Amino acid sequence: MHLVSAVLALLAAAPFARATGVACNGSPDLCGLRYDQVTYAGTHNSGAKNLQFDCHRLAQGCKAGKILCWAFEKSCNALVPKNFEDCLWDNQDTDVAQQLQDGIRIFDLDTCQLDDGSVVNCHGFDTTRAIGPPIRSTFESVANWVKQNPNEVITLTFGDHDGDTTAIATSMKQAIQDTLGPHLYARNGGAWPTLGQMVQSGKTVVVMFSRGMDTAGPHYDWVESYDALIDDPYFAVLANDDSADLLKSSYLNNWCVRDKASVSKFQVIDATIALNMPDIKAKLAKLQFPTAICNRDLANSVNHDVLDNIADFCSTHLAPPIYRVRIDFYGNSDLRAVVDKLNVRNVANAAKLASAPKMVAKPKQKKALAVAQ
Repeated sequence: MHLVSAVLALLAAAPFARATGVACNGSPDLCGLRYDQVTYAGTHNSGAKNLQFDCHRLAQGCKAGKILCWAFEKSCNALVPKNFEDCLWDNQDTDVAQQLQDGIRIFDLDTCQLDDGSVVNCHGFDTTRAIGPPIRSTFESVANWVKQNPNEVITLTFGDHDGDTTAIATSMKQAIQDTLGPHLYARNGGAWPTLGQMVQSGKTVVVMFSRGMDTAGPHYDWVESYDALIDDPYFAVLANDDSADLLKSSYLNNWCVRDKASVSKFQVIDATIALNMPDIKAKLAKLQFPTAICNRDLANSVNHDVLDNIADFCSTHLAPPIYRVRIDFYGNSDLRAVVDKLNVRNVANAAKLASAPKMVAKPKQKKALAVAQ
């Protein structure tokens, strides 16, 4: 039944695209593919741009007396080198609005709760976090872009957060409903539609929560559970990778050579590596700022040949398609070319499925009853 439905959806959406001249996510060929048959370009820590070290949070642990601690907090940001903030906490050169313009379609947004309860873009936890603008302003810019680009299907994902889970989830879900409500797609556990169907309906924004935020706070039909959908390799094999060689090895020798029969969730490629600084918390407490290497340097080491190799290998060895390719500092990368190549394969695979001979079950013949002699 699922196979027949998939084929019918593919055949129905393709004429719509051809007849109307509509391009879904940049290509008429993608209109006939289901949401889960398409590969999307994504950014890691999408809101991590021009963040500022949270000196207030660090000062809360100050034990030098009220006056000295107040003075420390007021002077802290002036003492933190800007190049250190950029090296440690920034993962992107552009804000989410520009990323949308540049073809990014999946966003990974980290959030932090401030003392007044507001929720902001951020990167990091507790005394090692850096903060940015209110997350609601990000949703507003996304909503403006979605209204102007009705043929583009995008996804917002939320996982890492610092603060009260229920309070953050409640604040964000309400803000998303307020700003993006008419465009939010609610699957309600059913099969995924094609991009063409989503475009026709005007429901072009998918939202996923994890780390307990999917079930925390108010219930909305459009909330998807990231953990239920995504086979995320980070904690399984990538958490300790701090070089391009280790990242490549984790994918080619481990993650992407698993038994295909064990693969049931969306498969992703996250070509990101992080600074390995186990003593950073102690250093920040002393206002010491190591800057031996930056996140940007690490991204540059994986964003070209390594990314190409991982994508080619994993798209061949894992059950297709690859749902997401996510990186840091996409401006200097082969991300778009890699995603475009994978989507060419996705379209070809869907066409093969649609043209394959259909299995028709023969009617069962009733066994003749034996006649007693």
